Amino acid sequence: HPEDRERVGKAAQAAFSSPGPAVFEEEFRIVRADTGATRWLRVRGRTRSGAEGGRPVTLAHTGIVLDVTERKQMEESLRLVDWQKSGFLAAIAHELRDPLAPIRDAAEVLHRLLGSHAEARRPLSILIRQTSQLACLVDDLLDIAHIEQGRIALHEEPLEIGEIIDQALAIVEPIVREKSHHFSVAKPAARAFVLGDRVRLVQCVANLLQNAAKYSNAGEE
Repeated sequence: HPEDRERVGKAAQAAFSSPGPAVFEEEFRIVRADTGATRWLRVRGRTRSGAEGGRPVTLAHTGIVLDVTERKQMEESLRLVDWQKSGFLAAIAHELRDPLAPIRDAAEVLHRLLGSHAEARRPLSILIRQTSQLACLVDDLLDIAHIEQGRIALHEEPLEIGEIIDQALAIVEPIVREKSHHFSVAKPAARAFVLGDRVRLVQCVANLLQNAAKYSNAGEE
């Protein structure tokens, strides 16, 4: 194949001109002369060289040639599916972000207007907390797409560890309450700081707590 000819030619030349034993291993396309069809080959061989008239000469070349066209076609199909999946996740995440912003704003307004009412305080707190959690899940969808595309970025800043724990606890509170778990938090007297990405650190702590709550028997501490 014209696109592979130069690369394979250089590799073959290097193997044939080696003063000692050399291994030739390449995958490349060929165009069949009878049908014009393109096939993928995997070639692995070893050369045994000597010298003649003061210059290296290839004495023997032995190896094996495999037709790997079907494997290459499957790999390309998988790459296409993976690319489509990443694009779908990114599109869904962006579509979900648009309605989330006004929902969160409306919840904050309602909290300011009705937060002093005892009957409204709890449902409003649940609305705000769950909306924030849903926003985090949407961000996770974007993260998956970015990671697969090699575009993940960390936003490092000084963070107080107690705040990270509090935010993680707010996320897992519904499942803890649902399973009647009891937990206690012991913080050091002095505030401790760490340099890191707030979203990632909260996610890590929340995931640990969620797994603990999910796989512990109801009512356990």
